Amino acid sequence: MAIGNAELKLNNFRAALDRRPNRSYQRYRNLSKILDAAIEQKVDLLVLPENYLPMEWLPTVSRFCANNQIGLITGIEHVLFEGEDPFVYNLTAVILPYEHHEQKFAHVFYHSKTKFSPEERRQIEGHHCTCQEGSDYQLFCWHGIWFPVYCCFELASIQDRALFRSYADMVVAVEWNTDIPYFSSIMESMCRDLHCYCIQANSSGPGDSRILQPTKSELRDVIKTKGGKNPCILAADIDISALREFQMLDYSLQKDMGAFKPTPPDFNLKVLEMKRNRTLFEWIMETYD
Repeated sequence: MAIGNAELKLNNFRAALDRRPNRSYQRYRNLSKILDAAIEQKVDLLVLPENYLPMEWLPTVSRFCANNQIGLITGIEHVLFEGEDPFVYNLTAVILPYEHHEQKFAHVFYHSKTKFSPEERRQIEGHHCTCQEGSDYQLFCWHGIWFPVYCCFELASIQDRALFRSYADMVVAVEWNTDIPYFSSIMESMCRDLHCYCIQANSSGPGDSRILQPTKSELRDVIKTKGGKNPCILAADIDISALREFQMLDYSLQKDMGAFKPTPPDFNLKVLEMKRNRTLFEWIMETYD
């Protein structure tokens, strides 16, 4: 896993809403440095902040993901649709590469933000536009690992962040927020309550981009970063297999092992067993078809 230490600029957000988006060479070079670092570090999955990638550059980045078989989760810079009543989407792109018959591909999934933050809504409506909110969430399975993706203020909903309890091996959050104590507490609670890894990518200015694991507090942060002028990535390994093996144990054996914190009440061992046997997808299709 890797998180991008990248700076989001309010001027870029406002320029996009003002129909004058920033597509400068320097901005593209900053993105290129991050992607080059992902190749150098042999990253499997890279996470970038909310509102980071201009939509126009998405085809180029998708080809990069396919050619290098690197997964990418990134916020898309707000997309403005002109008309009699202009409206704005806040999209997250999940780009997952795969190989088929020795050919390399990448599929792009889009998530439309379901809950705009009050300040985000104020800025958009102040430019005489309407916020176009989404209505659902997605659960991905890639290389046998299950994860949902949230966009910033969506995490403020206690119901929404509990949707994938027992299903998620990790939760990914793309963010652009300055309320670090609040969102930090949310991520730490999710890590324990869902008993999974949590990956958070925020703008480097306010910081708190991090990878968390459900262990005791002094070991919880695999990565935690703030600040820095240069665009870069921070990479680390996460051990999904070890987490699942631990979750299969009874409470007493979990306490003896001590590798992670014990699983929470009502953790669904049936779902865990299907994840380990790679039968969960078929069960979901049969159950919810």
